[in-house]
Amino acid sequence: MREIYLPLHNGKAPYWLLSRMKKLADQIIRIIILEYGELEFLRRISNPIFFQSLSNVLGFDWNSSGSTTVLTGVLKAVLNNSEFGIRVAGGKGENSLKTPDEIKKMSEEIGADAEVLIKFSRLAAKADNSALIDGYNLYHHAVFFTDRHFTVVQQGMNLKERMARRYHWEVYSRIPELEDVHSGIIAERFEKEVINMVSRKSKESRKLIVDLVRDGSFRRDYERLVSIS
Repeated sequence: MREIYLPLHNGKAPYWLLSRMKKLADQIIRIIILEYGELEFLRRISNPIFFQSLSNVLGFDWNSSGSTTVLTGVLKAVLNNSEFGIRVAGGKGENSLKTPDEIKKMSEEIGADAEVLIKFSRLAAKADNSALIDGYNLYHHAVFFTDRHFTVVQQGMNLKERMARRYHWEVYSRIPELEDVHSGIIAERFEKEVINMVSRKSKESRKLIVDLVRDGSFRRDYERLVSIS
């Protein structure tokens, strides 16, 4: 599978569906963690195909941007109230802005390094919103973490096309270098014009940009061009 159909949909999942999804998710999560461990669960969450499959198994629509936001909400509700050492911070829209505060609170519960997690959260959001220019603006941001490992699942929207795109990062134990950080980027559309500054292929371009910014003449030339226009 190379693509997932994620059209933008408004509205909320019905309560009766959410309650059933949470009950089933609780049992599936329990089996995976007890059988394979918490790190393996994070690795599976970082896999876009597993993530989508889990949403479908729990009974949510297969063809909706909500598969990301609803599943994240379900996992957050279950994991943050479980005896396991995995927590979820953030979510859709305004909930994404609460990520730092939620990380601080839940890091104390499981002994995680809140400072590292908050830095990772901000880095991931900036990377997928600014360093990866593909026409999709982030509106969903969720950090999954244990006391030692973490990953992030984000989703952007293209209002013109009414489509969404989901970004999964690898699982890390420390702040990563911004190079080939994605374990998967999933959507139906393959954009023809994309600037991916976190790709290994963009290494020389990143170096050039840093050199230009550090060079004072760049700023002077830029200001001169602005004044002319």
